[in-house]
Amino acid sequence: MLVARSSGFSRLAVHIVGRSANFGIPEVTTAYHARITNRGYLPVLLEGCAFVDENGGRGFAVPYMVQRWDDDRKRWSNAFDIRGEGFCRPYPLGWVRAEWTNKILWPNQSLETEEEATGGQEIFHRGDTGRWIVYPNLHSKGTLFSDRLYSRPFTVEDERSERNGRTVRVGH
Repeated sequence: MLVARSSGFSRLAVHIVGRSANFGIPEVTTAYHARITNRGYLPVLLEGCAFVDENGGRGFAVPYMVQRWDDDRKRWSNAFDIRGEGFCRPYPLGWVRAEWTNKILWPNQSLETEEEATGGQEIFHRGDTGRWIVYPNLHSKGTLFSDRLYSRPFTVEDERSERNGRTVRVGH
């Protein structure tokens, strides 16, 4: 786990969790998400989106980005970015209400990002290396933490296939 710059009493850690899932995308059977955990002794204030989903469930989401390691260029490239203008807005078959707000993450408490079919993205192939960047305080200035937290790199287990010569796309 990588830890953000912090004081001796407060620190956030981020790591990637993968699980079996069925997205209806041929050959893509793994879902990934990032888990943010307060490993310190003091509560931490996070900034994100409080939402109500189509089933009436309530949640809190933090902005994030997923990157892919480009071995040829020896650098990270952005695969998809879930932190822009459209991040905290209702969308069809997803969130019916959404608003920017703050949430307290107590010591030893965790918060998870939404799941992604990372291997279903056009930029990723089986065996590629990816990482997540989580933005716990995207709009706040002068916070205790840096403006981003990096996960350790992980290996993508899936790759989307083609049907009838047509590429299968994944939307977020």
